[in-house]
Amino acid sequence: MSPKNLAILWNTLRWVLVATALTPLLYVSGIYYPFIVPKVVYFRTLVEFSVAFLAVYAIYRIDGIDLSFFKNKITWLPALFLGMSYVSSVFGIDFYHSFWSTFERMDGLFTLTHVVAYCYLLLIVFREKDWKLFFTANAVIGSLVALYAVGQHFGIAWFLDKADPRVKGTIGNPAFLASYLAITAFFVFDLARKSRSVFVRYFWWFALFIHAFAIIWSQTRGIFVAIFAAAATLFAVWAVTTRERTKRMWAAGGILLIVVSGALFYAYRHEIASANIPMLSRVASISAVDPTTQSRLFVWGKSLEASAERPVIGYGFENFEYVYNKFYDPQKIGEEWFDRSHNVYIDELIHGGIVGLGVYLALLGFMFYALWQYRTRDQETALLLSALLLVYSIQNFFVFDTISSSFLFWALFAFIVFLSKGEEKVSVRRNVTTQEIPLWGKVLSVVFASGVVISGYWANYLPIRANTALAEGYMYQIVDIPRSTAALNRGLSYGTFGDMGYGYQVYDMYKNKLEYGKISQKDLKESYEFSEAFLGRLIEKYPWNTRLYIYWGHVVEGRPEGTPYDKNKIIDLMEKAIELSPMRPQAYYILANVYLGELQGGTTAQKTEANAKALGVLKSYADLVPHYAEAQFIVANVAEKAGEKRLAAEYFKRGDAVYLPDPGVAKRAVTYLIRTNDYKHAERYFKDLSDSNPGNLDAMVDLAKIYYMNGKVDEAVEALNKVNNINPKFLDKEPDLTSKILNSYQR
Repeated sequence: MSPKNLAILWNTLRWVLVATALTPLLYVSGIYYPFIVPKVVYFRTLVEFSVAFLAVYAIYRIDGIDLSFFKNKITWLPALFLGMSYVSSVFGIDFYHSFWSTFERMDGLFTLTHVVAYCYLLLIVFREKDWKLFFTANAVIGSLVALYAVGQHFGIAWFLDKADPRVKGTIGNPAFLASYLAITAFFVFDLARKSRSVFVRYFWWFALFIHAFAIIWSQTRGIFVAIFAAAATLFAVWAVTTRERTKRMWAAGGILLIVVSGALFYAYRHEIASANIPMLSRVASISAVDPTTQSRLFVWGKSLEASAERPVIGYGFENFEYVYNKFYDPQKIGEEWFDRSHNVYIDELIHGGIVGLGVYLALLGFMFYALWQYRTRDQETALLLSALLLVYSIQNFFVFDTISSSFLFWALFAFIVFLSKGEEKVSVRRNVTTQEIPLWGKVLSVVFASGVVISGYWANYLPIRANTALAEGYMYQIVDIPRSTAALNRGLSYGTFGDMGYGYQVYDMYKNKLEYGKISQKDLKESYEFSEAFLGRLIEKYPWNTRLYIYWGHVVEGRPEGTPYDKNKIIDLMEKAIELSPMRPQAYYILANVYLGELQGGTTAQKTEANAKALGVLKSYADLVPHYAEAQFIVANVAEKAGEKRLAAEYFKRGDAVYLPDPGVAKRAVTYLIRTNDYKHAERYFKDLSDSNPGNLDAMVDLAKIYYMNGKVDEAVEALNKVNNINPKFLDKEPDLTSKILNSYQR
């Protein structure tokens, strides 16, 4: 290959790597999970082409590729981390799932392999000028993402999701947006302080200003805590290490400012929490009694306990959901389904055990150590990068990485290795003629490069096709059922890793059809048969996935009238679901409904037996979760219908004692209380139903009825007046009630 062509190939490789900066900006409509899938596929494709280009280049420029950084043992840490991730996954729960992940995350071993390869590509290819270009490109893209988020905040029509009070930018999630912008903000700051042109300098300061507002309007508490904790740490280190008195005083002043600000913030946290100030209000609401805080602490504690079962190499990549289901407890956790602990360090412990977490911490430790060493050469750069790394490390206690932040983390590792090498050494390059290359070398190079690129067809292109087919199937699930079904079958025919995600959406689509209620029996039956069979196949493929069992059970529960089902199969699968997630309620409820379904058409003895079986299942679950009011109320309702009034009263009392305002749970309590004519007790629950949705006029009228029946005429009139103020014609539906209440009020 001629020197000119080699130069073109090398420059193409450089620009392809720089082009990865565009990843966070990508959003493609018509794709399911449009903020995740396009970004990951784009990034992986660029890495695959880069590997292919480098493989070809290496054959012709053997002496021209600088691999001296591999002499530093620390450089092998990314490969060790990747290798340990593979080992833990091979011996984990499900290697296939660990390797591919799902459409929702796209974060399995396959993607990890790409980001680690990306790290090494940067080390091999980038020189000082390339790094400058890379950081500038990321600063520009970060500024565009931040500007997009600001546009969302101000409700500019062109921007997506403008109605959400927490901006998401092109990242699609406020927390992930803040994580990404916290990194690019440091790039922008560095460019601002180094710019010689006044115009350029002001441009970057303005970009930093936009970053700050986007982060604030994301209202992400974790990043706020990370920034202040990182600032306090850096000021403390600066105060101890600097020899200049002036700088020491500045550092002490910074610490004092943070301490005083923190003390004032804590003292007035209740006032700040009630104020409408983005970010600050959310941070001030953090407390030990905050439901989100309690839920996260419970998840972290239980995750640490679960890690003791597989302490050395963990459960394998992407398998946190299996662990979460084992300890899921509705009494403690608000989120029903979780595939991350929202703490990178706990995730690494679950995925890779102590070994995996140890390697990850070693990565971070090396980066801090290398920057500490580098401070003697460039203290300001070392301090800036240390601050960036501190913010990243601290905020990882509250969130997890996506491709938009993870590729920058690995790039930062590569850059710190680059800095630690000292002055750049110019390697001697020589042209290698075609005759010098063995035939096997040429063949191997071509096969490897071609294989990497062609594999993208199965690894990237087909998943995109499957994803767009899923989006089409979901879009037409009601208005054109044949087209929806055809799209789903087409997407599944590609044989990608997206089948699990398909299963979740197939369940959701069938549920939507039932709720819509205007689907023909023919279409509903075909949809049922497809959903039941497909979810059943997925259970066989992913026998550890509790969610698939539950969704399959709900589909069978909602089967069209007259459709037969296998009673023994549903009992077996629900018992397996209970084994996988003992404190999850759905499997118990589905089992109970199987027995309650036998009440129709049976003899008295059969009905008695069916009631006993159903109550036995429900009681076993209610006793397992004594602080879960819904479970107690369900037993009360079923027992009341079965004529076991004493048992019903006992369980209602249990539920009433632990009840916390919740409209779904309140409805179950109301059902029991109306059946037992306990209107006085029902008042509390009707009020919760009304307060939970002030626009629900039916709930408001029901509350007025209860007030009237309890002799509280003034309160009943007040409730009716609220209804009248919202919609005067609504009361025309209840003329008798209105007249009775008004007549009583006038008397």
